[in-house]
Amino acid sequence: MAASAKGRLVPVLAVAAALAAVLLYRAPFSKSLGGEGCSLLPHDHFWIASDRVVTLGRVGPAAVEVKGGLINAIAVGDYRSFVLRRPLLDYGDAVIMPGLIDVHAHLDEPGRAEWEGFSNGTRAAAAGGITTLVDMPLNSFPSTVSEETLKLKLEAARDKLYVDVGFWGGLVPENAFNPSALEGLLKAGVLGLKSFMCPSGINDFPMTNSTHIEEGLVTLAKYKRSLLIHAERIPEAEDHDLQEDELDPRSYMTYLKSRPPSWEEAAIRDLQRAMKDTELGGRSEGAHIHIVHLSDAKTSLELMKVEWHHMKFAMPLFHDLSEPMVSTPRNKIHINEWREYVQLLLWTRSYICQFISSYFFFFQSKVFLVGFTYYNSLCL
Repeated sequence: MAASAKGRLVPVLAVAAALAAVLLYRAPFSKSLGGEGCSLLPHDHFWIASDRVVTLGRVGPAAVEVKGGLINAIAVGDYRSFVLRRPLLDYGDAVIMPGLIDVHAHLDEPGRAEWEGFSNGTRAAAAGGITTLVDMPLNSFPSTVSEETLKLKLEAARDKLYVDVGFWGGLVPENAFNPSALEGLLKAGVLGLKSFMCPSGINDFPMTNSTHIEEGLVTLAKYKRSLLIHAERIPEAEDHDLQEDELDPRSYMTYLKSRPPSWEEAAIRDLQRAMKDTELGGRSEGAHIHIVHLSDAKTSLELMKVEWHHMKFAMPLFHDLSEPMVSTPRNKIHINEWREYVQLLLWTRSYICQFISSYFFFFQSKVFLVGFTYYNSLCL
């Protein structure tokens, strides 16, 4: 492409496909916006510009050409000569950047829209620069564990989405030994499956054991999809009841003790055995396990072949009663921090995403063990 003396037109980058949350406000969602969308919606061909456009290796003045709803080109530097005779939306000093992708979100429709529904959840995502969410299969009712329940999800999402949304399906005991049910769910469009190795807190999303996981991996290998696992298992021989008269329910350390590292360690050992069938010649050859929100550094040192993600708040944030959010598994002591960062740098195939569920907001009681509700960190 030709370039002027003061500016140049760069080829479209693959990552630029997600640029600018404003592009989300286009025809498919215009009705749900109630006419409050971008003023350039009537135009098929226009430019958006800013003094701070993020491209590979630079942040500076540029304009992004949008044609037919797709990013066509990026003019870097003095872009004025490129945008003549076309509508231009100038954002001044505001940042235009690639949209973020969050693969661990809970949009709790149908059934629990008061927790976080499609409309307010995807609006919050767009406001935060997230242009794609992948919805977890639990917290809505019913949970997304079959082709039929996925259809209910899709119907609930109709005309309510302000960003792109994909879906995970659930691996539970009722479908783990039913390959046709799992295949129906995968063929219907879920991107992979999620399971819990401990009680999930949702009645219609029961926990799985290593046998369920091994069976599910066989089907997932066929479709080259991943299994996401909440890896905590309560050892049978472990008695970990908290004595209310001995521990302060207002202390964050009490919450730490309620979910000891041994739970994660037990789950990891089970998963390492289950992964043997994914090796060359195994019946689930090529299947992948992704451990979500791993939090114990000692355990993670043993996971050099397992991809994982987590969102971590440092312990200073959790002074008793001063910070109203906790996570599950619970955040560990400072010694974890540097180990986790180093391991993340070493594992080039790992990826990070925002962990949205299981952060609880405390209202009146501010007691760590009771009285919580879900609080979506998309809006933080």
